[in-house]
Amino acid sequence: MKLQLQLKSKTFKNIPIRKNKEKFYKEASVFLLIFYQDNIPYILSILKSDNKGYLWKNQIALPGGILDPDDKNSLEAAYREVKEEINISKKDINFISSIGYYKTINQIDIQAFIGFWKQESRLIYDKKEIAKIIKIPIYDLIDTHKKNNFEERELDIFELIYPYKKFEVWGVTARIFYVFLNAVIRTASFT
Repeated sequence: MKLQLQLKSKTFKNIPIRKNKEKFYKEASVFLLIFYQDNIPYILSILKSDNKGYLWKNQIALPGGILDPDDKNSLEAAYREVKEEINISKKDINFISSIGYYKTINQIDIQAFIGFWKQESRLIYDKKEIAKIIKIPIYDLIDTHKKNNFEERELDIFELIYPYKKFEVWGVTARIFYVFLNAVIRTASFT
């Protein structure tokens, strides 16, 4: 099965993009970056470092972080964080769309954005924060999504897991993948 990945903002037009209203939540943003390697689409993700007391230690995540007071908005914060975390600049991303807001159990309200990474930047990351870069083939995620009958049904946090090699994507990152994959499966063509 080959996926013809033609993503435009209209691919994600039916996704509710409502901001959560809890005033005590911190605001954050992340980028789901898609790129091609050997004509196969991948998602660029990161494995958080194994730091004692770090909320996200050993978790697969998307590059991003908490908004700074100097950020104009969530999108600009996502661009800043991607540059700081993995050295991808704004000019190296073709922005597609927002795919909504996601609450974490740690009282963080994350806005997720999608973009294509042009692969013109060399990935550089701080090993104190990021253990490694993980490139997850979108084909594998779709196979898991379909095999587990995740399509178009609500799942609790314990059921929504995307295994990849020796890792598991869970929590808010899995929820973002779930929303992304449902939109892609609805609109992509398979050959």
